[in-house]
Amino acid sequence: MKTPFFGLLAISLVSGVLWVRPAAAQEVRLGRLTDDERQQQQAALNALETLGAKVSGKSLEATTIEIGGEFRGEVRDLEQLKKVLAPAVLIFSNERASDDWMRMASQVVNLRELHLYKVKITDEGFSHLAGHSKLEVVGLYYTSNTDRALIPLQTLPQLEQVKLYGTQATPNGVDQFRNQATKVTVDYRRGAFLGLGLVDKGYNPAIAVVHIDSPAANSGLSRDDVLIRCDSKIIGSCSELIEIVSQHEVGDTIDLEVARHVADTPSVQTIARKIKLGPFPLASAVQNRRP
Repeated sequence: MKTPFFGLLAISLVSGVLWVRPAAAQEVRLGRLTDDERQQQQAALNALETLGAKVSGKSLEATTIEIGGEFRGEVRDLEQLKKVLAPAVLIFSNERASDDWMRMASQVVNLRELHLYKVKITDEGFSHLAGHSKLEVVGLYYTSNTDRALIPLQTLPQLEQVKLYGTQATPNGVDQFRNQATKVTVDYRRGAFLGLGLVDKGYNPAIAVVHIDSPAANSGLSRDDVLIRCDSKIIGSCSELIEIVSQHEVGDTIDLEVARHVADTPSVQTIARKIKLGPFPLASAVQNRRP
């Protein structure tokens, strides 16, 4: 799988494991841009920023554009996206996002990733993406989209991954999509987020990262705690916890048991917690990759 373009590093922030890989060299069509094209791209990005979009990696090699709640522009202002020729990650997290926004997204010629977070784009809006020649990753997070949204994605020749967190897609619909798009991996979850980064120890995984303000942090879990059980199931690997959490919805409660070394002693304390799961924050949802 190719390295995503979100920032300089591709960082996985799954509920089970944190892993980092360096960004790879990207296809360069940009060396053949004219001075006018370069200036138009820069002007377009500046115009979007002025209207409240968040733009990072504003270079000729890669850029990330988030059209979020602070965006004050209208659909016509998204015409600026057509002038972005760098490999792009586009994030829509504005509740005003519509099917017309998808039409504008489809016109980004080097669009590599498209992420939709808590938006109301309809299943029909995905028809605008049909046949896009560069799109590699599509993420839907906490949207009302159904299995029908997956149908146009079968026509994307470069598609590698689809992420479905807290959508109305069904297991049967996802299986049908997998059967049609055999080279595409699908990360299908009901939407719950725990907020742990784990490392496998060869037996029970240990906590390496507790994400700030996450359900895990609010329950008092700490780095170096060793997982024992979740919902009465023994946890022997990171992937086992990921699978359990992925089957839960936002607001569900899990029972988690960990072992913690008592400071300055050889003793180990067993701690049990009931944890109410929350939604993935935007950045974690976008960056998340299953190992």
